[in-house]
Amino acid sequence: MNFRPDGRRKSWLATTLDITPLVDVIFQLLIFFFYTANFIQNPHIPVKLSKASSAVSTSSQQPLVLTITKKGEIVIDGQRLDLKGLKTRLSRVAADKPKTQLMIRPDNDAQAGRLIKIIDTARAAGLTRVGVVTKSVGGGRGPAPGPSPSAMGADE
Repeated sequence: MNFRPDGRRKSWLATTLDITPLVDVIFQLLIFFFYTANFIQNPHIPVKLSKASSAVSTSSQQPLVLTITKKGEIVIDGQRLDLKGLKTRLSRVAADKPKTQLMIRPDNDAQAGRLIKIIDTARAAGLTRVGVVTKSVGGGRGPAPGPSPSAMGADE
């Protein structure tokens, strides 16, 4: 049955679906999630990082991350250590890989004296690349937001 007044049949038009806008949106979402993802080294140890406006990014080598809890406990790779055990562990690391970078994540409420003792212990063990992880307050050169290390020692 043809109900058209002119009596002609309309030829079937091939309908196409342009997926370019869909791909663009997917890539934008992917980029958004990459930038907003929060990569935490030790999520099972909650620490409140201090803020620094002069934060800088670290090198591409994987650093050794040391956490100082609010109570002053020292944790590396989920293992709690005292200062003597820390010196032994850091001496082994320095002997194996002398250019290892030690990043210290102190809780904001941890004692500064404890942090200084740990930095001295690391340097006595032979590590020269020591830094402190802080939160950027937006005025620094480092990536913001999220934790970024603040330069604390000289590269030798």
